[in-house]
Amino acid sequence: MRSALQRLLLVVGLGALTAVNRQAIADKLDAASIPMGAVYVCAAGSGKDRAIEKIELEEKVAALCRRHTEMGPCQNARNACRRNGAAYTPPTAAR
Repeated sequence: MRSALQRLLLVVGLGALTAVNRQAIADKLDAASIPMGAVYVCAAGSGKDRAIEKIELEEKVAALCRRHTEMGPCQNARNACRRNGAAYTPPTAAR
């Protein structure tokens, strides 16, 4: 009996894991939709209703955030975005 229950839980768990992974794959950003030169982007909504905007930073702050993402102005910009969406760092923003 115990082994049948373990199999059932394994199947249910794997099904839930697959559903979560499919959603994560569907929510990935398309590289073509990311504005050029963006240090961070803010994505609100999902699917076709997703809006992606560049988080505007002053030039000096943007240079700081490219190297030191943990700094206060960088965190504040991302946290402001997270109130309504999700903040992402585009792969091109890396040093």
